[in-house]
Amino acid sequence: ELRERKFIFITAAILATIPFLGALLPFSRRFGMAASIVGSGGILAAVFTIAVAIGLGSSMVARDLSERRLSFYFARPVSAGALWFGKLAGAVVTAALCFAIILVPALLAAGSAWSVTWPFDLTALIGAVLLAGMFLLLVSHALNTMIRSRSALLVIDLILIAAFVFATGALLLPLVESMALQLFRSVAAAIAAMVLVALIAAGTWQLSRGRADLRRSHAEMSKFLWIAVGAGLLLIGGYVAWVFTAEPDDLDIAFADQSARGDWAAIGGFSEGRGDYFPVFLLNPQSGESIRFPAGRWSEPSFTRAGNAAFAEVAPIRWRGPAPGAVVTLYRFGIDEHPITTDIPRHGSVFLSDDARRMAVVSDRTVSIHEIDTQRLVASAAMTRSSQTRGFFVTPDLLRILATEKGVLKILELDATTRKLTETGSWTGSTPRIQVQANDDGSMLLVTTFGEDAAPPVLLDGRTGAVRATLGVEKGNIFRTRFLRDGRVAALTEEPGRALRLFAPDGTLLSEVPISSAMRARIEGETATGKLVLALSSVPYGGDGSARRWDAAVVDLERGTISRREPSMQMVRSWWGVDPRVPVPNATGEFLIKDAAGTLWRWNAESGEKKELI
Repeated sequence: ELRERKFIFITAAILATIPFLGALLPFSRRFGMAASIVGSGGILAAVFTIAVAIGLGSSMVARDLSERRLSFYFARPVSAGALWFGKLAGAVVTAALCFAIILVPALLAAGSAWSVTWPFDLTALIGAVLLAGMFLLLVSHALNTMIRSRSALLVIDLILIAAFVFATGALLLPLVESMALQLFRSVAAAIAAMVLVALIAAGTWQLSRGRADLRRSHAEMSKFLWIAVGAGLLLIGGYVAWVFTAEPDDLDIAFADQSARGDWAAIGGFSEGRGDYFPVFLLNPQSGESIRFPAGRWSEPSFTRAGNAAFAEVAPIRWRGPAPGAVVTLYRFGIDEHPITTDIPRHGSVFLSDDARRMAVVSDRTVSIHEIDTQRLVASAAMTRSSQTRGFFVTPDLLRILATEKGVLKILELDATTRKLTETGSWTGSTPRIQVQANDDGSMLLVTTFGEDAAPPVLLDGRTGAVRATLGVEKGNIFRTRFLRDGRVAALTEEPGRALRLFAPDGTLLSEVPISSAMRARIEGETATGKLVLALSSVPYGGDGSARRWDAAVVDLERGTISRREPSMQMVRSWWGVDPRVPVPNATGEFLIKDAAGTLWRWNAESGEKKELI
């Protein structure tokens, strides 16, 4: 095999001089002589090797069969397997030697310039070219065998090739859409390796059963090849199908968020054996019911403050037409049968009306209101620039926006009937960073400031921004100061030896509850019976944030005491998106907590009962 191909090696040797001759040309001076040599040498070696592999694959067996010369080989005392692997080895070695003949002189002359010329390692190039060459050699052999036989079986081969392409796409596309890119590469590599092995084995079978008869050889090769490829695809397809059967119990929880009313949670994580596939579920902790939430280029799902819907940003992959960019995917409990991906662009903050029928999208340039079911644009207007935007629907036709920029709060309203955006009030804080919350109906605002010059939290009129009261707390934030459902304000003091203070809507201090010497504290939720749930830590900010450093505590606001404490448990936060209004109370009385081992538990704040969830 090698002796018959001397002219190929001579051609490769002649081509090996081209990089050196090209380096003498004037235009190569802009790249440098060394870079020009290894650059052109690498390209030339790869292209010629691939061309040689395709050419040898098309002739190493198929031409001998069509010209009826293969019978001379079988006249010798050589098995079909030895004949096939001898020809295959000869073709592979020929292609590899051609690659070396062209590339090695370039590397010897200017190998030091490789790293600055090419963005990948030399071994990666060698491996990729040799693998690609062998794959194309085998594919070329199979196609030429099919074509040269001039058999009607070729029609079936073409149909099966199309079916293979379709099946491969059906296996790989869901992985791309789920952004499991590492798993996509692994499955694609497994399919390629399976096809490579099937092509090699099919060549042996072809010669051992088909012998020197061209049509019989084609039939035997196709029969073995497609049975082997079909079996391989079934095995790989079974694995991919298993990947998508992941359930909440299979997950190593990476994040968990609980709705404010406590009946649903959003969880996500990886699972053993499924690579980087990251499923996300909406889970009912009480019943165990779960709903798979679309994954992809998404942000973690957020619940509405009423807990009647969950939504997230998704950038779906479209194989036809332009990519839509980020859009909103949501699931409305009791309305939607399954999560829906809308065509409503998500180019800013998103919030839903209380009935979950309308959606507002606010960016630093525009504000728009959409009907969710019809996805009709109801109203839109130009928006003033802001670094943070929160908002809510006062009524289905009236949207109130709280926009902050460099310490200035602007209160705006968009009327869907008149399609006009109006500024109704403003307020300026003492620092550039401020955080805004609202009471249940949005008539009052609670504003906290951050930074060295932070002032105590203040209560403002929800529409005009007029100051109503200043709270007797050094400073606070959204996790340490919040409205309660009855209009009172709960605030955690900043200094060690913390206390929880309750204020009336007019800023009057009503009571104070000591909460020991916790260095960190957060308000996590409110029960329907009027109890407040806190997360307490003995470690200061910047210290160990693991679950063993946190306790879950229940404060009885009527008695002014901590009625229950669950040590070494970290609260799963209840986050309700960008709606600033106080969330609904937890109607179930159950909260999700996590221990140091990462196990998720259902914890009843009223009775103290714990049940393992995941």
